[in-house]
Amino acid sequence: MSKALVSSLVGLIAAGPAVAAEFRPETVKLSSGGLAEIAGTVAVAGRTVIEFDAPLAQVDDILKSLVVQGRDLRILSVDLPGRERLGDTFAGLPLKPADLENSVTLLAALKGVRVEIRRSDRNLAGLVIGVEAVDGGQAQGRRARLALATDDDAIEHVEIDEATRVAIADDRMRGALKAALKAVAADRAADKRRIAVTVEASAETRALVTYVVAAPVWKPTWRVVLPAGQASARFQGWAVLENRTGLDWKGVGLTLSSGTPVALRQNLYESVSVPRPESPLRVGQRLRPDMDRGVAAPRPVAPPSPLAGGVMAKKPAAFAGRAEMDARPALALAAPAPASLDLAEPPPVASGVDVAAVETLAAASFALPGPVDLAVGRSLTLPFFDGAATATRVSVFQAGVNDRHPIAAVRIKNDSAVTLPGGIVTVYEGAEATRSGVGFVGDAEFAGAAPGEERTMAYALDAKIGVSSDVKDSRAMKTVKVENGVLIVEYGRQKRTVYALTGDPAGPRSLSIEHVANPGWTVTTDGNLVGRDGRRARIGADLAAGESRSVTVTETIVDRERWSILETPDAVVAEVVSSGDRIEPALREPLRRIAQVRRDTAEFERTIERVDEAIGRIREDQERVRGNLAAVDRNGELARTYQDRLKRQEAEMSRLEKERDAAQTGLQTLRQDLARLVRQLGG
Repeated sequence: MSKALVSSLVGLIAAGPAVAAEFRPETVKLSSGGLAEIAGTVAVAGRTVIEFDAPLAQVDDILKSLVVQGRDLRILSVDLPGRERLGDTFAGLPLKPADLENSVTLLAALKGVRVEIRRSDRNLAGLVIGVEAVDGGQAQGRRARLALATDDDAIEHVEIDEATRVAIADDRMRGALKAALKAVAADRAADKRRIAVTVEASAETRALVTYVVAAPVWKPTWRVVLPAGQASARFQGWAVLENRTGLDWKGVGLTLSSGTPVALRQNLYESVSVPRPESPLRVGQRLRPDMDRGVAAPRPVAPPSPLAGGVMAKKPAAFAGRAEMDARPALALAAPAPASLDLAEPPPVASGVDVAAVETLAAASFALPGPVDLAVGRSLTLPFFDGAATATRVSVFQAGVNDRHPIAAVRIKNDSAVTLPGGIVTVYEGAEATRSGVGFVGDAEFAGAAPGEERTMAYALDAKIGVSSDVKDSRAMKTVKVENGVLIVEYGRQKRTVYALTGDPAGPRSLSIEHVANPGWTVTTDGNLVGRDGRRARIGADLAAGESRSVTVTETIVDRERWSILETPDAVVAEVVSSGDRIEPALREPLRRIAQVRRDTAEFERTIERVDEAIGRIREDQERVRGNLAAVDRNGELARTYQDRLKRQEAEMSRLEKERDAAQTGLQTLRQDLARLVRQLGG
């Protein structure tokens, strides 16, 4: 055993009793990602056990994330009851939880245990044989009757009533009963676990305990107060939150974070066993020697094999070291003492400061002013942001919302230096507009904004501005070319939307048209194209009082269609040939000729198909006629009729075959012409 290990073990054994200290949260950081970072400091002198209660659902997160910081501080252990603590406790006791239901079940569990019974009429001592429940009548009710084997080898029956005192004389069973009762009492709070963090400091210091657990997301809500003019609006953010951390907040410093960190969980608190294959038990072979029936002379016995004593009769040298190691005391194989976590002393916890917003790479944080008190299970709402924001009143037309009027909206610019989280917005008119304090005008949605970004928030229907739209689609051929036997035709497609606008008679207004464009199409307009976000193109238009005007939005795209020259539809070829100067002269005549050849080819193919069908019908009829001819008198009138019919059919077949041969010759010529034309076009 090494000296360092001995020193560590002796130090742990010789250390004095630890001082208990209760952990209380001093700072709480809630994340919109559904996490709560809880931290607090505890005074530490020597060995100290920092304790706190944690909801069962948080234990995995605490085991994953708990960290202790402090100067000259060592963390020794984090101790807590097992997940199945009641079952684990009773596993080592001669009692079961059901034995503690009542006196009858408890006495029944004491079978064979020595007890001492004291009653007003007599005292007994002996071993419990058993117990049964008896009916003592209406006055006494049901009670236990105990059978006892006394010291003088007699069996006594004793009824246990309120005046009977039963003492367990077995020290082991007395201890087991106490442990069982304590375990049952502790298990009443089955949804909580007591966490004990043991630390040790060489001098008086403060330990900062921090851990991260799952928590309900805090929900931002916003209030916008619109001024009478076009200056700045009052923009105020409120947070709705709840304390589900399992610990009361008393004077904590609260910070709200809008970040969404990667959050993982793992079942660290649950017992996990690794399945192992079962090794069969190897037993000696059953032997049944033959009966000795006598022999003339004993047989010579062969010398024993070198392995007769078993392969381990003499261990090789390679196993000697292991044998010596197995013979060492178990203490020598114990793991070394836990490594201490020696971090720099953290900065002091800030408190009582104004709202401070901090922007980092992954999140924006808002430190709320003053300490916060909030008991477990209670909710709270309080402001986390308050400032002026550049505001512009605007009406927004969205065709899917209303086809005749725009929506009144306000465009807010984030003039702060921090990213603001999104949330629902309640919009008020300022006191100067209502003449009686702020007035509610509608709700809106805020998608969040980085510093300097603008967001438009629509809150009510604006019936004073009228909008109507007219849409027309067109398609025109642009270019034609041939590449490698493929005809490529480009078409220009256009969608033209005309918005007819009618202004507010009461005064000038600003209108924003959110035009939904086709993906991939180019958008142009005679209005003010402010920008495009995905499919939406935002177009601005200023309207004078009562003004009527129109805004035209044009979407264009070029489609390219490809066909094999030999398979191009006739309608496409006809369109290409008649497209005027959009097709090169060198292409027009070959394409026109190709179209004609394809029409002639189709005609020859139809002729061949028609002739083949006619020949097929004649041959079927000839089979029928030959069959009839064989069945009649060959010298009769009917036979001559059949023979004349066959002659006429043969003549018709000869004519059809000539027609088919001519069509096939023409078809072959056309195919050669078509191949030549394709080669001329570069195919």
